[in-house]
Amino acid sequence: MPRFSNEGDAVTDWCVRTGEGSSTRDLCVWCAIGMAGEPWPDDEVDRTGEPVGVHCPGDVEHPPYEDGTDYWCADCACILTDDDN
Repeated sequence: MPRFSNEGDAVTDWCVRTGEGSSTRDLCVWCAIGMAGEPWPDDEVDRTGEPVGVHCPGDVEHPPYEDGTDYWCADCACILTDDDN
């Protein structure tokens, strides 16, 4: 956590058909609470043609947030820190 991927049957079919991976979103620990299974935001997939699925926490790799790189929560826009790893 806190990187989620867009998942669902339509998303899987799209990934197989296009050879693309599904979208991901980084969320802070507070915004991530209860997000699993919630619908993926339409505006984040409209530009790629990717279908809307649901938030899946899974084992999606993300960079360590303590390295000083600026990663922001996709919902509240706070800077992600070591506490969010």
